[in-house]
Amino acid sequence: MARALLALGSNLGRPAENLDRAVQEISFFQKTFLVARSSCHSTEPVGGPAGQGDFLNASVLVETGLQPPELSEAIHNLESRMGRERRVRWDARLIDIDLLLYDQQTIALDSLIVPHPRMSFRSFVLEPASEI
Repeated sequence: MARALLALGSNLGRPAENLDRAVQEISFFQKTFLVARSSCHSTEPVGGPAGQGDFLNASVLVETGLQPPELSEAIHNLESRMGRERRVRWDARLIDIDLLLYDQQTIALDSLIVPHPRMSFRSFVLEPASEI
């Protein structure tokens, strides 16, 4: 089993409920167990279109038997099931889930880069992650 750190964010609908649902759904992924969850952090949007509401961000640590591409696919499927639409980069969204770390692996695929390339520059990612 590998340990994976995920970042979650939401700024549409009911962000706290969106994060709670996402965490619950992640705990139902095949071969995946929730180890820890951070508290929620309210942050201003970074980048993207103007006029967005603040984000609510959190992190979760899971143990998983899924390989990184499988975990990434499960994450994208969950985002779609929850109503995530990918129209404009960094636009407001119901849910955003990023795979930040997967054990101590470095992964460079067309569809997945781990560690997440921008995580170390984003306080809205680092603050929740530091709780774990």
